[in-house]
Amino acid sequence: MPLVNYQTFQEKEQFFKRYTINTIDEFNKWRDNYKDNPNKWYRTLSESKYRVYTSVQRSWITNDVTCQRIRNNFTINNFNDYVFKLLDLVKNDNAIHRYFDAQGIELNDALLFALLQHYGYPSPFLDFTYDLDTTLFFSIPNGGNLPLPPFTPNNTIDDYFSVYVIDGSIDWFQCSMQRIEANGAANMERLLAEIEDEVDTTEVQNQMRTLDYQTFSELPFVMVDGTLMGVQRIQIPLLGFTANYHIENPRVDAQMGLFLCNPSENDVMEQVVYNRTHNRLIECFDIHKSLRQQIIDTILTPQNITQETMYMENCPDTQRIKNLLNIAFN
Repeated sequence: MPLVNYQTFQEKEQFFKRYTINTIDEFNKWRDNYKDNPNKWYRTLSESKYRVYTSVQRSWITNDVTCQRIRNNFTINNFNDYVFKLLDLVKNDNAIHRYFDAQGIELNDALLFALLQHYGYPSPFLDFTYDLDTTLFFSIPNGGNLPLPPFTPNNTIDDYFSVYVIDGSIDWFQCSMQRIEANGAANMERLLAEIEDEVDTTEVQNQMRTLDYQTFSELPFVMVDGTLMGVQRIQIPLLGFTANYHIENPRVDAQMGLFLCNPSENDVMEQVVYNRTHNRLIECFDIHKSLRQQIIDTILTPQNITQETMYMENCPDTQRIKNLLNIAFN
């Protein structure tokens, strides 16, 4: 089954506050206004017509090679079965456990989905970055391959790529997995201090420790704080409970990444956010493709924002992670 694309800008305007950038002067003015704003989060798609599907939605809807392989080897009755099987394949892999244990990193579901997302496997996470110039790299099609393909404008939506911007200061986007668990830990500490009887909190502690995806999949969407927030720790002193939330891998570090988790089977990011909030909270800047070479020459190349620095292919950890995932999925 094919993915659905936008045919016109008018379709997009139902979900986004949309703006068009056609000239280098318009682009530079926009970049100057946004690039140093610490509350802005960015995601770029190389085609404005693309809807913002998660990779696991794309995999499931198109029944790609990964989806076919898992359906052939396991009992998969629905979309959620598929998502949880993807998670289980990495969560239960001993070699992946050993890799992170050697670095003193506790596994959690967010870390594992971030790993899948950044190394080419399906996940319900959508990549964003805190850095505007970094996101512009993803305006280059085919994973940043240069030189750019030939471009002939035809005065349609096909002439543009899109930068999506979330304002992280908006309440709806301040609710991250890590912050939810931190608030839960604080509330549990307060309640335990008021209760005289012994309470079995084993299951809740395990859910907190692992950033349990089952819990968060019941939400319409939720942010996942990125590496710029540091390794976050939650504690429940009365239980002697401590959890350290690691999200990092070489690629998420290089891209200054964070994530939006969309558990939906069918609704893309923009539909989920609009249907839940009844507001167009996400900005969309449709930028003319004729500006891409200038972006490469004046922004990406001078800052060494390249395929190598974004994907870290020559990093030993990148190669190790890729090999581990290839084994887990084959």
